[in-house]
Amino acid sequence: ASPNQQLNPKLQNIPSSQNFSDPNIPSRYAHLRLDKLWYSVGHKQKRKHRKTQGSCGFIELTKMVSARWKVIDKTDPHVKRYCQNLADLELDSYKKEINEYKRLV
Repeated sequence: ASPNQQLNPKLQNIPSSQNFSDPNIPSRYAHLRLDKLWYSVGHKQKRKHRKTQGSCGFIELTKMVSARWKVIDKTDPHVKRYCQNLADLELDSYKKEINEYKRLV
């Protein structure tokens, strides 16, 4: 089962390209329509690179995200739990795939 299926069994029959609404998502983000595997790097299509002006660079963005993540326990603990749950499910899935690969090799 995919991580989304474990979070919400009702999502089993939704194709990954179709938008869905996860009932466990923090209320702060409930209005967003996300792809079924929005958090999974391996399932995303590559975007065409677009040169942007006025946007912050990768290093600046990384610093901003990490600074906000440090204090998210105090500002929005539900978001932290939700993201951690997704990360844990992905890690479990990865470990199962690696063990299956090692068993076959």
